[in-house]
Amino acid sequence: MHLTSTKKVYLVVSTLVLVMVSIPYLYAGFQGGDAYQFGGFLLNPIDGNSYLSKMRQGWNGSWKFTLPYTTNPGKGAYLFLFYISLGHLARLLQIPLLIMFHGVRFIGTALMLMSMARFFDLTLEPPRLKTSAFSLAALGSGLGWTVVPWGLFTADFWVAEAYPFLSAYANPHFPIGLAITLYLIQPAEKSRIYVMGIMTALLALILPFGVVILIVLHGTLVLDEFFSKPYRKITAVIKAKHLKYVGVIGGIGLPILVYEWWVTNADPVLSLWNEQNLTPSPPFWDTLLSFSPALILAIMGIRKAWGSKNAKPLVYWGIMGAVLMYFPWSLQRRFMLGYYIPMAGLAVFGIEHISENLQVRFKSMVIALMIFVVPTNAIVILSGVQAVKQRAPQIFLTKNEVQALEWVKKNVREDDVILSSPTTGLYIPAYTGRQVYYGHPFETTEAKHKRREAEGFFKEPWTSDQRKSFLVKNEIDYVFYGPREKKLGEGIDLAYLEVVYERGGVKIYEVNR
Repeated sequence: MHLTSTKKVYLVVSTLVLVMVSIPYLYAGFQGGDAYQFGGFLLNPIDGNSYLSKMRQGWNGSWKFTLPYTTNPGKGAYLFLFYISLGHLARLLQIPLLIMFHGVRFIGTALMLMSMARFFDLTLEPPRLKTSAFSLAALGSGLGWTVVPWGLFTADFWVAEAYPFLSAYANPHFPIGLAITLYLIQPAEKSRIYVMGIMTALLALILPFGVVILIVLHGTLVLDEFFSKPYRKITAVIKAKHLKYVGVIGGIGLPILVYEWWVTNADPVLSLWNEQNLTPSPPFWDTLLSFSPALILAIMGIRKAWGSKNAKPLVYWGIMGAVLMYFPWSLQRRFMLGYYIPMAGLAVFGIEHISENLQVRFKSMVIALMIFVVPTNAIVILSGVQAVKQRAPQIFLTKNEVQALEWVKKNVREDDVILSSPTTGLYIPAYTGRQVYYGHPFETTEAKHKRREAEGFFKEPWTSDQRKSFLVKNEIDYVFYGPREKKLGEGIDLAYLEVVYERGGVKIYEVNR
């Protein structure tokens, strides 16, 4: 099959991205040696282990999500079905959960890149704009690297959902959600309603905020069609494709979103989690830096993009995305989803504008731009590799800890509660499916208080009676005492508890209440 030059660029860039988001994980997986085991996550292990705990619930046979990081998980609800389904699938195929996670992440990245190539094919005209926008969106990031020497940590290092590369590096649901979102912005001309409906339902279950972005974007395009045509053609507007898209996406997606909103507010346990689940957008200066220089070029290119035949979705996504991410609600950052994509698309119009007015070669400007937008992602990868070399405790467990967790999975009942250090508490639900007193800043109810209490148990000079009282009061069944707990407080007196597991410096105590 003959490939055009545009498709060759898509293929080369896509291959490069897939290699870059895979090799660090493969490298980490082989670096544990005899004493350590890679935990599976190089970017944001707190969320990564949370996803793994949801898959664990599916592996254990549940379809309802219950909070795994708290002492009272409640009745649960049909949330996070994507990860729970992956857990069921992993059990049926007998594939380890981490292999399933990263295998689907790889497939999702490939789908995202294919969908992004199609999106730019439909919104941009000359091949050089298509390939430049695709390369920028797939590989690029912001200028956060310029402020690293001052100890600043900007959004382009950690808001993974905003950048296709970070999305691909972090988890499977971001790239798969972006792939569906990009398709539904520009569905196939003859796409049947039931196909759009199925994809909308999948998006609502995988990445709910993508549905909101689509409704706002297509709704804005409906208004654009209405005001750009004489009133006598209102019937044509009613029949316009974007109104149909709003109807299908809203009709299928909104009921799912309403259910998720209702259940997280009506359920007494999930509502406590929801109150803690605040995701404000970064400060304005941070956002400006994290999306520049693409953002600056995008602003310069808006006028030219507006005059282009098919580029209005880029313009409206750029404008409405900025409005959504700073609208006064608690989930602002969620609407940064994929925002670097319209920035990349509009940026190439900005480059074209400068090229035409200052007689600068378009290709030279694209190369210069890529030099500025790649370093942040390079730092993300290199910092992960460095953490692997150092066997950083945030991403590695000791083999002794893994063996103790295996004992917990086989010998501790599902409704028993385990007390450990906060970092060990992150791993216990992910690797065993058992409950912890504290383990996650959002999914542990009363998280700040319980974190202080969990740390205090191991490091504060409590008396034996105080520790006994704490364990009984909070209905703790087991105490996990390994290297992370010893780091908090060496030599605390737990002699009044029964040792039920001891190996390699890890002890597990049973609390006889």
